[in-house]
Amino acid sequence: MSFCTNCGTPLSAAQRYCTVCGHDVMRASLLVPAPPISAAQSAQGSAGARVLVGLGATAPRQRRWSVLLRVVISIPLLIWLVLLSVASLVTTFAAWFAALVAGVVPRAMQQFLTDVLRYNAKVEAYLCLLTDRWPGLWLGARASDQVSLDIDHVHLNRAAVLFRLVLAVPSALVAGVLGVGAYFLTFVMWVSALIRGRVPQSLHEARGQVWRFTVRSTAFIQLLTPTQPFDGFFGDPPMVEGATHVDAPTPLTTTWSLSKWGKVVFVLTLLSGAYFQTQPSLLRWPFSYTIDRTAGPTFIAAINQNIVVDLANYVSASTNCVNNAAGGCPVDAATAQIDVAGQLATLHSFQTFVVEGRDEFRAYVLEVEKIELTLQQAANAPRGEDATYATLVTHEVQTLGQLYVALHRAL
Repeated sequence: MSFCTNCGTPLSAAQRYCTVCGHDVMRASLLVPAPPISAAQSAQGSAGARVLVGLGATAPRQRRWSVLLRVVISIPLLIWLVLLSVASLVTTFAAWFAALVAGVVPRAMQQFLTDVLRYNAKVEAYLCLLTDRWPGLWLGARASDQVSLDIDHVHLNRAAVLFRLVLAVPSALVAGVLGVGAYFLTFVMWVSALIRGRVPQSLHEARGQVWRFTVRSTAFIQLLTPTQPFDGFFGDPPMVEGATHVDAPTPLTTTWSLSKWGKVVFVLTLLSGAYFQTQPSLLRWPFSYTIDRTAGPTFIAAINQNIVVDLANYVSASTNCVNNAAGGCPVDAATAQIDVAGQLATLHSFQTFVVEGRDEFRAYVLEVEKIELTLQQAANAPRGEDATYATLVTHEVQTLGQLYVALHRAL
């Protein structure tokens, strides 16, 4: 039996392309064949398993109209991916119980989860400009695919299965950090491809490494492999291959080497992701500032006017209500409390967009919360104490007015 010289998949005698990585088996390659783990080895268990992620090492030429509309033309892919992800989540739960009992994920579940993960990898690679062709809606591996994925099916350690979510925390955190940094990297790639028709090679390498780590991290979380994804975190050792024309389609490679500038961009992506993870407000700042400056004063003025009217109505009603009547003063207090609580919820929803005057805004919101609590107490107070609460609310309205003036000046 012969094997693919790129990923080690068994090949039939008449096979031209590898069904896993799409490699042209007739093309000369210096990669060392790596046969898959045999069934006997799999039955004995394994400390690790290969997650073979294939992608073209050279940044492909992009059609500018496709780059411009990449998100729009990917909507059908994303809808289909959401449906597949739901099915994958259910299958992962079932696979967890099966692996906990049998020590291995059933082969049918392993294949389905691998197919969904491969499709997820295709869509992500297309969206972040690592590939240039629409990946379609099929799940199975095809020779024409620009992305490949194959995972060795091995036995798992039951203790590692039981605590998989705990063991996956480090890789999930790193994947999250890289994901945040990749937003900025992908935007730079999008602008570059829109102008030049091609992503710079160093950016392609760095984004491909982020994509590769994310895929391998997901495979570990979904019990598809017992191997942590940190091996080759900064790229694999360089592999020497024959020269390829810059515009020619490159074969998929399951090794991913980073050039000097590719490593620099990858490290910058990691550092920027870590920084913005610890400073999330900076990501919202430009949008928040625009909302704050344009709609902030009018929004706060309207909220304050509504609260003042609600409180004025309550104070006026509390002097005329009859304590021993059905409902009476407590109903007036409860009505005012519901209205103020609604205004308070609106204030909390706007708090994200407050850039300037944060301290003044926080003081104003705290006073509204105090008023809302006073009204709640008035609604549940014994008879005869209505005048006391009305006086208290009147005093708090004066304090609220002072805080509003300070907030309005800050805005």
